[in-house]
Amino acid sequence: MKILFVYPFFLSESALEQRWMTLYPPLGLLYLAAAVRLAGHSVAVFDGTFASGDEDFVAALDLHRPDVVCLASLVTLRPTALRLAGLARSRGIIAIAGGPDPTASPADYLFARASRAGEVFDVVVSGEADATLPEVLAAIEKRQSLAKLQGVVLASRTGQIVRSAARPPIPQIDALPFPTRDLIDIPRYLHAWRSAHGYASLTIAASRGCPFGCEHCANSAAGPHWRVRSIDNIVREMAELEKQYGPDRFRLVDDFDGLGREWLAALGRAMVDARLRTPFEGLKPSHLEGVPMLSEAKDICAERNAWLSSGSEDVHAAPALGLDDLLSRWREAKVREGERPPET
Repeated sequence: MKILFVYPFFLSESALEQRWMTLYPPLGLLYLAAAVRLAGHSVAVFDGTFASGDEDFVAALDLHRPDVVCLASLVTLRPTALRLAGLARSRGIIAIAGGPDPTASPADYLFARASRAGEVFDVVVSGEADATLPEVLAAIEKRQSLAKLQGVVLASRTGQIVRSAARPPIPQIDALPFPTRDLIDIPRYLHAWRSAHGYASLTIAASRGCPFGCEHCANSAAGPHWRVRSIDNIVREMAELEKQYGPDRFRLVDDFDGLGREWLAALGRAMVDARLRTPFEGLKPSHLEGVPMLSEAKDICAERNAWLSSGSEDVHAAPALGLDDLLSRWREAKVREGERPPET
């Protein structure tokens, strides 16, 4: 089958992201594209980041003529994800939702309606989907029921949410293929970073899950099952990316406290031994001075996260943002009365 993966984020629709300009490729989506390509399907990616708008998505539908579109969504991207899925469904294309927001709020995807197209999404793939999605696509291709597959959420004919059994976490994440970065315009991301910040940063995921059982970040998509890739596997990916794209830094999208100082130092030593030239950085690394290959640059993304959590050091103590408030921040870069964005 022909599968179009969709990242429903348009930079032009977010004044907040236009201010931050900390743009990264959608790693989770690219991991899934790699798994589906490995399963033998024809795979393409529509990355909306630098697209003009819906017309570019329609052009991608015309170009690739997919049988299925797979959209990865966050709560801030929900309206756009629903809009794009509606465009696909109006052409008779099957739509699958996945990612943190569909996992947490599947009803908002399964019961949303597109004009004249009925329900927008056919199925939600819940949580870690590298093994689930190829099974879902195989069942669709064979016209089999999805209800008995692990890790899916469906809508019943009576308007109820039907969850299948949860899928166990992938035990050996070294076995996962590297993300399909070849399917998107990585050089454009690096150019945007250099233009905005004077250096180019490229993301790598060293782990899956949440080491502390939190509910607000990694746990929402990959579950609480904390797994760490081997250092050799990570260094091999870094070497490929350094050779192909030449970023100025690698950003580890992981909890550094969970990885631990000794592990990070071991990673740095392995990078030096492999003759890599690109240092790594991460969220709030200021307490890790002296770790080999660690960038000591200003942590732009820490400022970004602080703004979204209302500036609280304790995420659980931060006042909850309603969806309208959150989307207002995202689209218009608005803050609450008496609140100030971080200094840049």
